[in-house]
Amino acid sequence: MVDPRVLPCTHTACKGCLIGQLDAQKVVCCKNCNNVFDVRIENLPVYTPGQPMHGCDVCSKKGKKVQPATMYCSTCSKKYCKSHQESHNDVHDDHVTLSISEYVEKAEQMETRACEKHPTQAYSLGCRSCLDVFCLSCASPQNTCKEGKPHELQNLESLLANLSADINSLKEEVIKRENKLTEISKKAFKEISKFEKETEEMVKQLHKTRDEQINAIQVKYMELEDELISSRIATQEKMTEFMEEEVGTMLANLSIQRTEIEGRVRNNHKVDIVKAFREMQAKLGDLKKRQLPQFRVMDVQSIEMAG
Repeated sequence: MVDPRVLPCTHTACKGCLIGQLDAQKVVCCKNCNNVFDVRIENLPVYTPGQPMHGCDVCSKKGKKVQPATMYCSTCSKKYCKSHQESHNDVHDDHVTLSISEYVEKAEQMETRACEKHPTQAYSLGCRSCLDVFCLSCASPQNTCKEGKPHELQNLESLLANLSADINSLKEEVIKRENKLTEISKKAFKEISKFEKETEEMVKQLHKTRDEQINAIQVKYMELEDELISSRIATQEKMTEFMEEEVGTMLANLSIQRTEIEGRVRNNHKVDIVKAFREMQAKLGDLKKRQLPQFRVMDVQSIEMAG
């Protein structure tokens, strides 16, 4: 294996293979577990044979044999083996820690993201008002929101926590919208079923009337039957088309939007979530502005039965 890299799932792959995969598919797929990752190849750690994929940072710093990490401290931004984990927890019992498996799962979201303007510094702050992100150098008092008012700066963790409620609200609005459309769908299917049964009853009545009449007018009744069925089938097709094109399309768009929101929250970096929030809100706003389709039973000229 040439220049092996460690994927977020802890499996390894050749860097050249990953680059080719990324060029062809725009994502990286692990051939061992089939998990798909949206990552930058240059940010994947290099795998050294004989060393644990996630080694203890303290062992490495002290020049000792690196032991497998069992815990990650998000407060210290370091990984610890079992031995150093115990000493760390004795001193810092208030730090936020994760098991190494939890860290592996969330590593892409937890990575430090360098500031585009100041590459030596990481994004660490965000504005609650304009939802822009900053490093410490960017966040000077002279910088203001586009509206000219001062930034409402928070650390990214706090900002993301605050936005989580807004994101959940967006998801709830999508779900409510889906529920309303589902109710319309159920009502429409019920009406279509009723409409179809009425058609069947009317055809039966036509058959009964036809049989009671003399053979001379039998052809006329058969023509009338064909006309009736064709007319009501055409109307029913329009009703079904309403379901498929208007309700179905709107449901599909809402489902895509909800999936996108959930996917971004689950997989994206906190910086990307903050940056994309306005976009997610705008997309949902556009969908919310659209008037819900109103189902109605179309009028079809009926016939009066003799008898």
